[in-house]
Amino acid sequence: MLEDILNTRTDETPMCFRKSIKTLKKLRKYVLNSLKYDYTNAMVEGKNNKIKVIKRVSYGYRSFRNFKARIMLMERYKIQKGNIHSYQFATDAAA
Repeated sequence: MLEDILNTRTDETPMCFRKSIKTLKKLRKYVLNSLKYDYTNAMVEGKNNKIKVIKRVSYGYRSFRNFKARIMLMERYKIQKGNIHSYQFATDAAA
């Protein structure tokens, strides 16, 4: 079905769809790959978004160390007392 849409002549297509079809033709390889595979970067994008929200809401941390600790807490890592560089992932049972 996608191939049929992409193979239609643009002069036969309504004007409102021409730009979309042109974009789909240009990105055909990537669109087909996204339909073929279940692999996305959504989890990484979600984590990046959460970090940006923390950064925006906090108006900046005094030190990168505190900022890093807040990110690790958000991701449910346990920080060993007195050692910001030592992390342990908190499981649901331990949290």
